[in-house]
Amino acid sequence: MIVTLRTASATWNQKKKIKEITFGELPVEIDTSIMSHLKWEREFEPTVKCTLVEYYDRVNAWIKDKNVAKAKYLGLVKLLYCYVNSEKLPTFDHFLKLFEPETLEYNLELISEVVTAVGKIVPKN
Repeated sequence: MIVTLRTASATWNQKKKIKEITFGELPVEIDTSIMSHLKWEREFEPTVKCTLVEYYDRVNAWIKDKNVAKAKYLGLVKLLYCYVNSEKLPTFDHFLKLFEPETLEYNLELISEVVTAVGKIVPKN
């Protein structure tokens, strides 16, 4: 499954004294293989202290309420990162640099779509 992330990078225009946003798009593959579980274990399991499946269940509950999803946005992005397979995004830090507040609404919808699709693809244990 290929999805398109809406990206944004911000720069400060010293002359105008404003933040300027450059938008872009990045097509990425959604990988639901065992690699997504390994990515979760390496990146987040030591601090979050749950499996990818358990975290998926949390996120699935969060996305049902838009206000909760906004409040838990970083958590949603963590889950999405584990399913994203792209050579352009070798680390979570690289992934986070794609996001600015101006892309929040679009990416919340995308994360919701991905979580729903993953739930249909990956059988529960």
